[in-house]
Amino acid sequence: MGRASGCTPLAARSPTPANAPATTQPHVRSSQVHARQAAHPDPGQHHRRRQRLAALLDGLAVNAVLQPDLMIPAKMRAVLRRHLDGLAASRR
Repeated sequence: MGRASGCTPLAARSPTPANAPATTQPHVRSSQVHARQAAHPDPGQHHRRRQRLAALLDGLAVNAVLQPDLMIPAKMRAVLRRHLDGLAASRR
């Protein structure tokens, strides 16, 4: 099949290393790093928060399986909500 006139093949329009925009310049990367550091002063803090959340969810799931009559969905949501509210309050 022939190409419609005026159409550029997709491969010619797609950015490649040779014609990709220069977004990896050092000053762009360093400003992105500074913005991230301002948002998260302690680089390990985000990782620790993720680990605590994962541990909380694992614990809730195990308790729900082992004690389904004690760990009802409403209670699990309340525990999770308190944890997330605590995280939100610590970011302010």
